[in-house]
Amino acid sequence: MKKSTILFLTSTILSIVALVFAVYYSLLSAVPTLAIVVGVSLYTPLCLVQLGLLFRSLETKPEKEIIIKEVVPEPSKISSAVPETTTPSVVTDTIHEKWSKAMYDMFAEKWTEIFSNATYPADKATRAEISVELWKIASLTMDYLLVVNNDPNALKRNREITNAVVEGKDILNDVELKEFFFFFSSVQQKVLIINDILSSQLAAKQSFDIPVFGYKVELGKK
Repeated sequence: MKKSTILFLTSTILSIVALVFAVYYSLLSAVPTLAIVVGVSLYTPLCLVQLGLLFRSLETKPEKEIIIKEVVPEPSKISSAVPETTTPSVVTDTIHEKWSKAMYDMFAEKWTEIFSNATYPADKATRAEISVELWKIASLTMDYLLVVNNDPNALKRNREITNAVVEGKDILNDVELKEFFFFFSSVQQKVLIINDILSSQLAAKQSFDIPVFGYKVELGKK
């Protein structure tokens, strides 16, 4: 039996006993009948409430069945999308490596030779040779940078020269370069500027063939 049922049962019995005792005592004490009826009327609802609670506690409540549904996780959807390949970056890295190796093969030995044999103060021929090598390296590097960075000013000749470097070709013989003539009206001014700068540094009987902005310039040759 539940504790609440025992409590309601005890209080109900006590209330009924108290009511009976009060009526009996009132009759012995010659309490007016009207007062007894009023007292019983006021006390009876309390007894009825307790009696109702007692009956309610005696009712068996169906136990709620707790159903635990096993939630079966949906199988994870395997994305069928194939991650994008990094071909562009791989290709770019390959070009970087090839271009770097080609430039090394083209200039490293000559560069080392020039500065190994140079003495201070350098004579005019040595200064001219250094200047020519610096121009070659700077010019080919700028061609490459314009191409790999998709510069809007990159020209066809920039791409052709860069490809020639990567493929290990001879720039002067394997790339179609314009023939240089010292005419103000037909040659770009920047070509004339480089020709003047480098030609002015040449020593006697010194000559070089170099690419200058798409032209094949023969320094020191009249």
